[in-house]
Amino acid sequence: MQTIEKFVKLFVQHCRSNNQRAQVLSIGAGFDTLFFRLRAESCTCDAFVEVDFDDVVSDKRALLQHAEPQFAQNSVKSNTENITTYSHGYVLVGADVRLCDQFMNLLQLIPLFDPTQPTCILAECVLMYLDPDDSDAVLRMCQQLGSHTFSLVLNFEYCTADDTFGMYV
Repeated sequence: MQTIEKFVKLFVQHCRSNNQRAQVLSIGAGFDTLFFRLRAESCTCDAFVEVDFDDVVSDKRALLQHAEPQFAQNSVKSNTENITTYSHGYVLVGADVRLCDQFMNLLQLIPLFDPTQPTCILAECVLMYLDPDDSDAVLRMCQQLGSHTFSLVLNFEYCTADDTFGMYV
């Protein structure tokens, strides 16, 4: 995970040094705290969009309300109820990324996210849970998102066939 964080920091620094927007799209973010770790180090993005299933995002919203009440009090839910925008460019999105067309349409509803700008796309421990055709579709979607400008796709799958996790998966 430190390697992922390092690459995200380098991405943000690269964007800033070239006077470009820096945005991160984290697919299958779960309860990851990368945004908050980066913010604590003053490594901020123009948009940091975390995506996961609706139930996971709902639980994360509740957790933020409890753990970071000042941060959460300024949140704004969209009309779709799937998008919640917080301060500092942080956005939570409830969506199924396997439904690529719907997901791409949902991204267009996020005012802070601009698909024509540099984007670091994170997919940590996501693709291994999908059918091969769905994984391929998600990767093609990432390619499409990054087709307008410089982008970075970081995919990390925590699995070897010999460990307990690998045997479970």
